[in-house]
Amino acid sequence: MSDQIEDILRRKADLERRRERLLGKLESARESLEKVYQELEEMGVEPSEVSNEIQRLLKERDEQIALYNNTLNEADEILTRIEGRLNTL
Repeated sequence: MSDQIEDILRRKADLERRRERLLGKLESARESLEKVYQELEEMGVEPSEVSNEIQRLLKERDEQIALYNNTLNEADEILTRIEGRLNTL
């Protein structure tokens, strides 16, 4: 019966160590989350609005890519016209 008690005590001690380790990880995660919230607020982004901000930034990125592509197409057309005129000389 003494072996059973020792096993129970070992399991209890192991569970307590695991619990403490998990509590440490939880506290670390909470601190990291708070740091992220602070950084977001410093950037002027409300943490509860992160999803909306991401969508806004993605839309802005897509608009800028489209504008850049249009500009490249216009430049390509201009250069093609110039090359065509030079070839006729």
